[in-house]
Amino acid sequence: MLNMESKGKGDMTECVRLAQAGDHAALNFLCTSYSPLVHAIATRYRGSRADYEDLVQCGFEHLLTAIRVFDPSVGVYFGHFVKVRVRFGVASWLRKENAHKSRVQYEDPAPGVAGLSIWGAIADPRSCEFYEISEWQDSFASLSPREMLAIEKIVIAGLTTRELAEQEGVSRETAKTWHRRAIMKVRQSASAWVR
Repeated sequence: MLNMESKGKGDMTECVRLAQAGDHAALNFLCTSYSPLVHAIATRYRGSRADYEDLVQCGFEHLLTAIRVFDPSVGVYFGHFVKVRVRFGVASWLRKENAHKSRVQYEDPAPGVAGLSIWGAIADPRSCEFYEISEWQDSFASLSPREMLAIEKIVIAGLTTRELAEQEGVSRETAKTWHRRAIMKVRQSASAWVR
């Protein structure tokens, strides 16, 4: 058996080979050796909306993947390979999580329309009988929170883009962009229904 304690992080190739062959002691040694790296990367992304423990778990998953797929014949230093693999794996997971969390279904009553959800305020069965409420919900699911805000405030509540900009503390051009993109996405989705 390889004396892993005598090896530094500089030459982990033999230890990785043993871990890939199923040696639990080698795998445990690698996980322990690179644990500070995983925690450092998780700490770096701690300011995000993700939980620290989730970031650490994701980091260890990518560490184990890096151990499994590492190929020393490529000529890359294992420490660098792990660092890149874990950092980009955590960043990618975090992007997906944040994108998922930003797709919030807006079920609150629409401003200015007492007792109705936004879907009830927009989807009037008398004016558009062939549209289902679920189709409207699918259409609005693709909107970002700011685009949804523009629909709620401008289309439903009747504010101007200037009033929306003042309420949100942004420029009028920014509010116009939110509104324009929201309308464009809804139109694209509606045109797909009609076909």
